[in-house]
Amino acid sequence: MTVARCYYSQELPSDLGILSRLHPVIQGWCQAAGLNVGATHRIAVAVTEAVTNAVIHVRPKRPNNTVLVAFWIDGEELRAEIGDRGTWGWQAPRPPGVEQWEQTGGRGLELIRQLAQTSEVGPRPGGGTLVRMTFRAREAERLAETVAAANRPGSEGGRPMESRVESFDNVDVMRISGRIDLVTSNTLKDSIRERLQRQRLNIVLNMERVDFINSSGLGAMVSILKDVRIANGRLVLSDLAPYVQEIFEITQLANVFDICATEKQAVAELSSAPAPAATR
Repeated sequence: MTVARCYYSQELPSDLGILSRLHPVIQGWCQAAGLNVGATHRIAVAVTEAVTNAVIHVRPKRPNNTVLVAFWIDGEELRAEIGDRGTWGWQAPRPPGVEQWEQTGGRGLELIRQLAQTSEVGPRPGGGTLVRMTFRAREAERLAETVAAANRPGSEGGRPMESRVESFDNVDVMRISGRIDLVTSNTLKDSIRERLQRQRLNIVLNMERVDFINSSGLGAMVSILKDVRIANGRLVLSDLAPYVQEIFEITQLANVFDICATEKQAVAELSSAPAPAATR
């Protein structure tokens, strides 16, 4: 019989700034359980969705209140609890259709449902909402089997988003690094709008060094896609890490975006040169 070990338990300020603080904590928690980068990303997405909801639900009513964040390791299982003191009436989400995934929001609860082994939401003692999640990694996801992936630079998902642009004739390539979430997504949207205002309408987003994306990041990506289409431009994504690709597939957005395996293929897709087939 294993004894659950509490890895981390804190009442944190009900502010979105706690997301940056939690990324390295989540990485350490998952590494302590021997999980690889892909498993860590799935857990980080589910946990930060719950934390984001807790912050948003608390803030309008009790701005000086806190959010409970607690992580346990229980043998092969990881458990998380996220609690708020808000008044949100939670309802189990219905699986969304494709048209709902193309909206700019509303994916968080479905991502939690799909990424966690179990998830339940109920009243928190003393008032508010408590989200409980459990996670179990597949044996193929053990850290020892994925040393190269685990050593990928910046893979902890704790870096703020950065970008740099290189132009190739009529195509702009924006290489993004770090995380795309509620805190950083507006910066990305503003950068793309600046390109469009300069009539740079064919854009490749190289996401090779994106180590984290959640529902807020996906919402930003959908918003960007709509802006590019309104400007009669084209947007192609490239070089998605497998765990980022997985989030696009879970949400069916892999069928909405043009996705190429490499930047070279994406540039060719948007240029006058014959384009290799995109990997979707």
